[in-house]
Amino acid sequence: MEQFYKELEKLQPRRADIQKARGELKNVIKTFSDTIENTDIKVKSQSFDDFMLKFQKAVKDNVSTWMDYFGEAEKNEAFQSDLKNSFIVIIYGKVKAGKSTLGNFVARNKLPSQTISFEFYDKDGNKKVSNSLEQFKTDILECTASIQLFKLGAMAWVDTPGLSSMTEENGELAKKYIDNADFVIFPTSSDSPLQQDEIGQIKELVKRLNKKFSVFITKSDMQEEDEINGKIVKILKNKDKERRREQNEDVRKRLTKEINIDENMLGEIISFSVITAEKGKEDNDSNLYQESNIEKFYDLLTQSVLSKAEKLKNEAPLAGLVGLISTISDGKLKELKTEFNSMESGAKKIIEDVSRLKNKLRGEFNIAISDIIDKNANVLDVNNHRQIFKSMKEEIDKKIMSITEEKIREILSEFDKNTLSILNIDDSEFSVENKYVAGATKKKRSILGTGIGGLIGAGVGFVVAGPIGAGVGATVGAGVGDKISSSTETNQLLVGDNKAEVLNSFRTKNINYYTTDYISEIENSMNVNLAQPITQILDCYRKQIQDFDLALQQLKTKYSQGE
Repeated sequence: MEQFYKELEKLQPRRADIQKARGELKNVIKTFSDTIENTDIKVKSQSFDDFMLKFQKAVKDNVSTWMDYFGEAEKNEAFQSDLKNSFIVIIYGKVKAGKSTLGNFVARNKLPSQTISFEFYDKDGNKKVSNSLEQFKTDILECTASIQLFKLGAMAWVDTPGLSSMTEENGELAKKYIDNADFVIFPTSSDSPLQQDEIGQIKELVKRLNKKFSVFITKSDMQEEDEINGKIVKILKNKDKERRREQNEDVRKRLTKEINIDENMLGEIISFSVITAEKGKEDNDSNLYQESNIEKFYDLLTQSVLSKAEKLKNEAPLAGLVGLISTISDGKLKELKTEFNSMESGAKKIIEDVSRLKNKLRGEFNIAISDIIDKNANVLDVNNHRQIFKSMKEEIDKKIMSITEEKIREILSEFDKNTLSILNIDDSEFSVENKYVAGATKKKRSILGTGIGGLIGAGVGFVVAGPIGAGVGATVGAGVGDKISSSTETNQLLVGDNKAEVLNSFRTKNINYYTTDYISEIENSMNVNLAQPITQILDCYRKQIQDFDLALQQLKTKYSQGE
């Protein structure tokens, strides 16, 4: 016991630079939030936008909650500075659990050289300081729903009931003490350890607390009757070690089961009696005092707390930040990762829809082109082919664009059809012409031609041989005239036209273009407007989540070491 008070005189804890640490964590959170919120990559997909906006909202809402923590922490700066050189021990629990009795015992057994001051807060949270009092108020009506504390050297010992039993003003003040506590004690009476309302209070404490606490089983004593000088008297005794061990194990077992408390958060559980310790000192009964187990309580404070005071004092103010980081990384960040995975799955489905779109378009283009050609085939002929092909081409282009817009807008919220090229066809490329085959051949003779031939022959004969020669020449001339006047004529028979071949060529050219080159342009457009920006956003968000998680873990390690 004495060693504890001597160590207390040496205690000069220094508070870590909480503002700097808080600023570091705030910057990490803000960088993550700003990067997610200010992503300027645009995706022309309403479906993906919905996923992205949902993820961004989840980030924004969580960051808002985390920033509220910093706002509350900064409001507490005045309170923290008031106790910045104090090692804060808070004893928290229900009335009649022995809290005030234990605090008074610690206060009364100080060294003669040490001074002590008591502070009390009324129901409105107003502080009253007294240097003349030497103990806490123990009257239930006075101490219920109030906060009592004393300062002894560098230690502040704070006595507070459960938050649910306090006034609003004192409840808020108690929260500040809990948040800044260096060592937390929860006492429970050995008469009936850990009742249901106390389990509720510990749940309340664990919810608020992000640091280790210890459970002390108080009033571990009993009275036995004995006959002395013919009279029945009551004798105060300590409970035996086996009974204490059983209660300790039962309390730990119930805490871990009913509250699902982390073993690392729950410190040592010890049982002791302040009354037997007090009486042992008064009566100089060393056996009664030693078996009270009060020395184990002091040993815990001395060895487990004061010997680590410098470290704890540095860690304690950072423990809240460590707790916040754990809440973020183990809870909310996991939710954000789940939300991101949902967005990633949605993006994968959108990309798969694009792949399925190509096959869907090919099928519909084939049907549309064939329907338009088949509809016009019967009216197409050699006289109107230019007009009909022009009309079909316009109808095909219009239908193709209509199908394209309808199907693409199911995936893209904005689509610029001007980025796509329609098929260009030369007017002379498709020409419907009649088909002919050769018919019968016959020889034609002209009378006029024979006469002229005879005259020519006679003239020639006369010049050469006189009158006799003229007769011969006429005969020859007649033969020549016959050759001149006869000709051969072949009939051309109409057997049909090339309409079927031209239509088939027209069909093939349109189908080939729109189901290959045109769809390739659509695919490129979808890639530029959808796949690429989606991939960029997912890569960006994934990296930000990984960087954020890594930065949190680095800060958690740093703050856990009190740096």
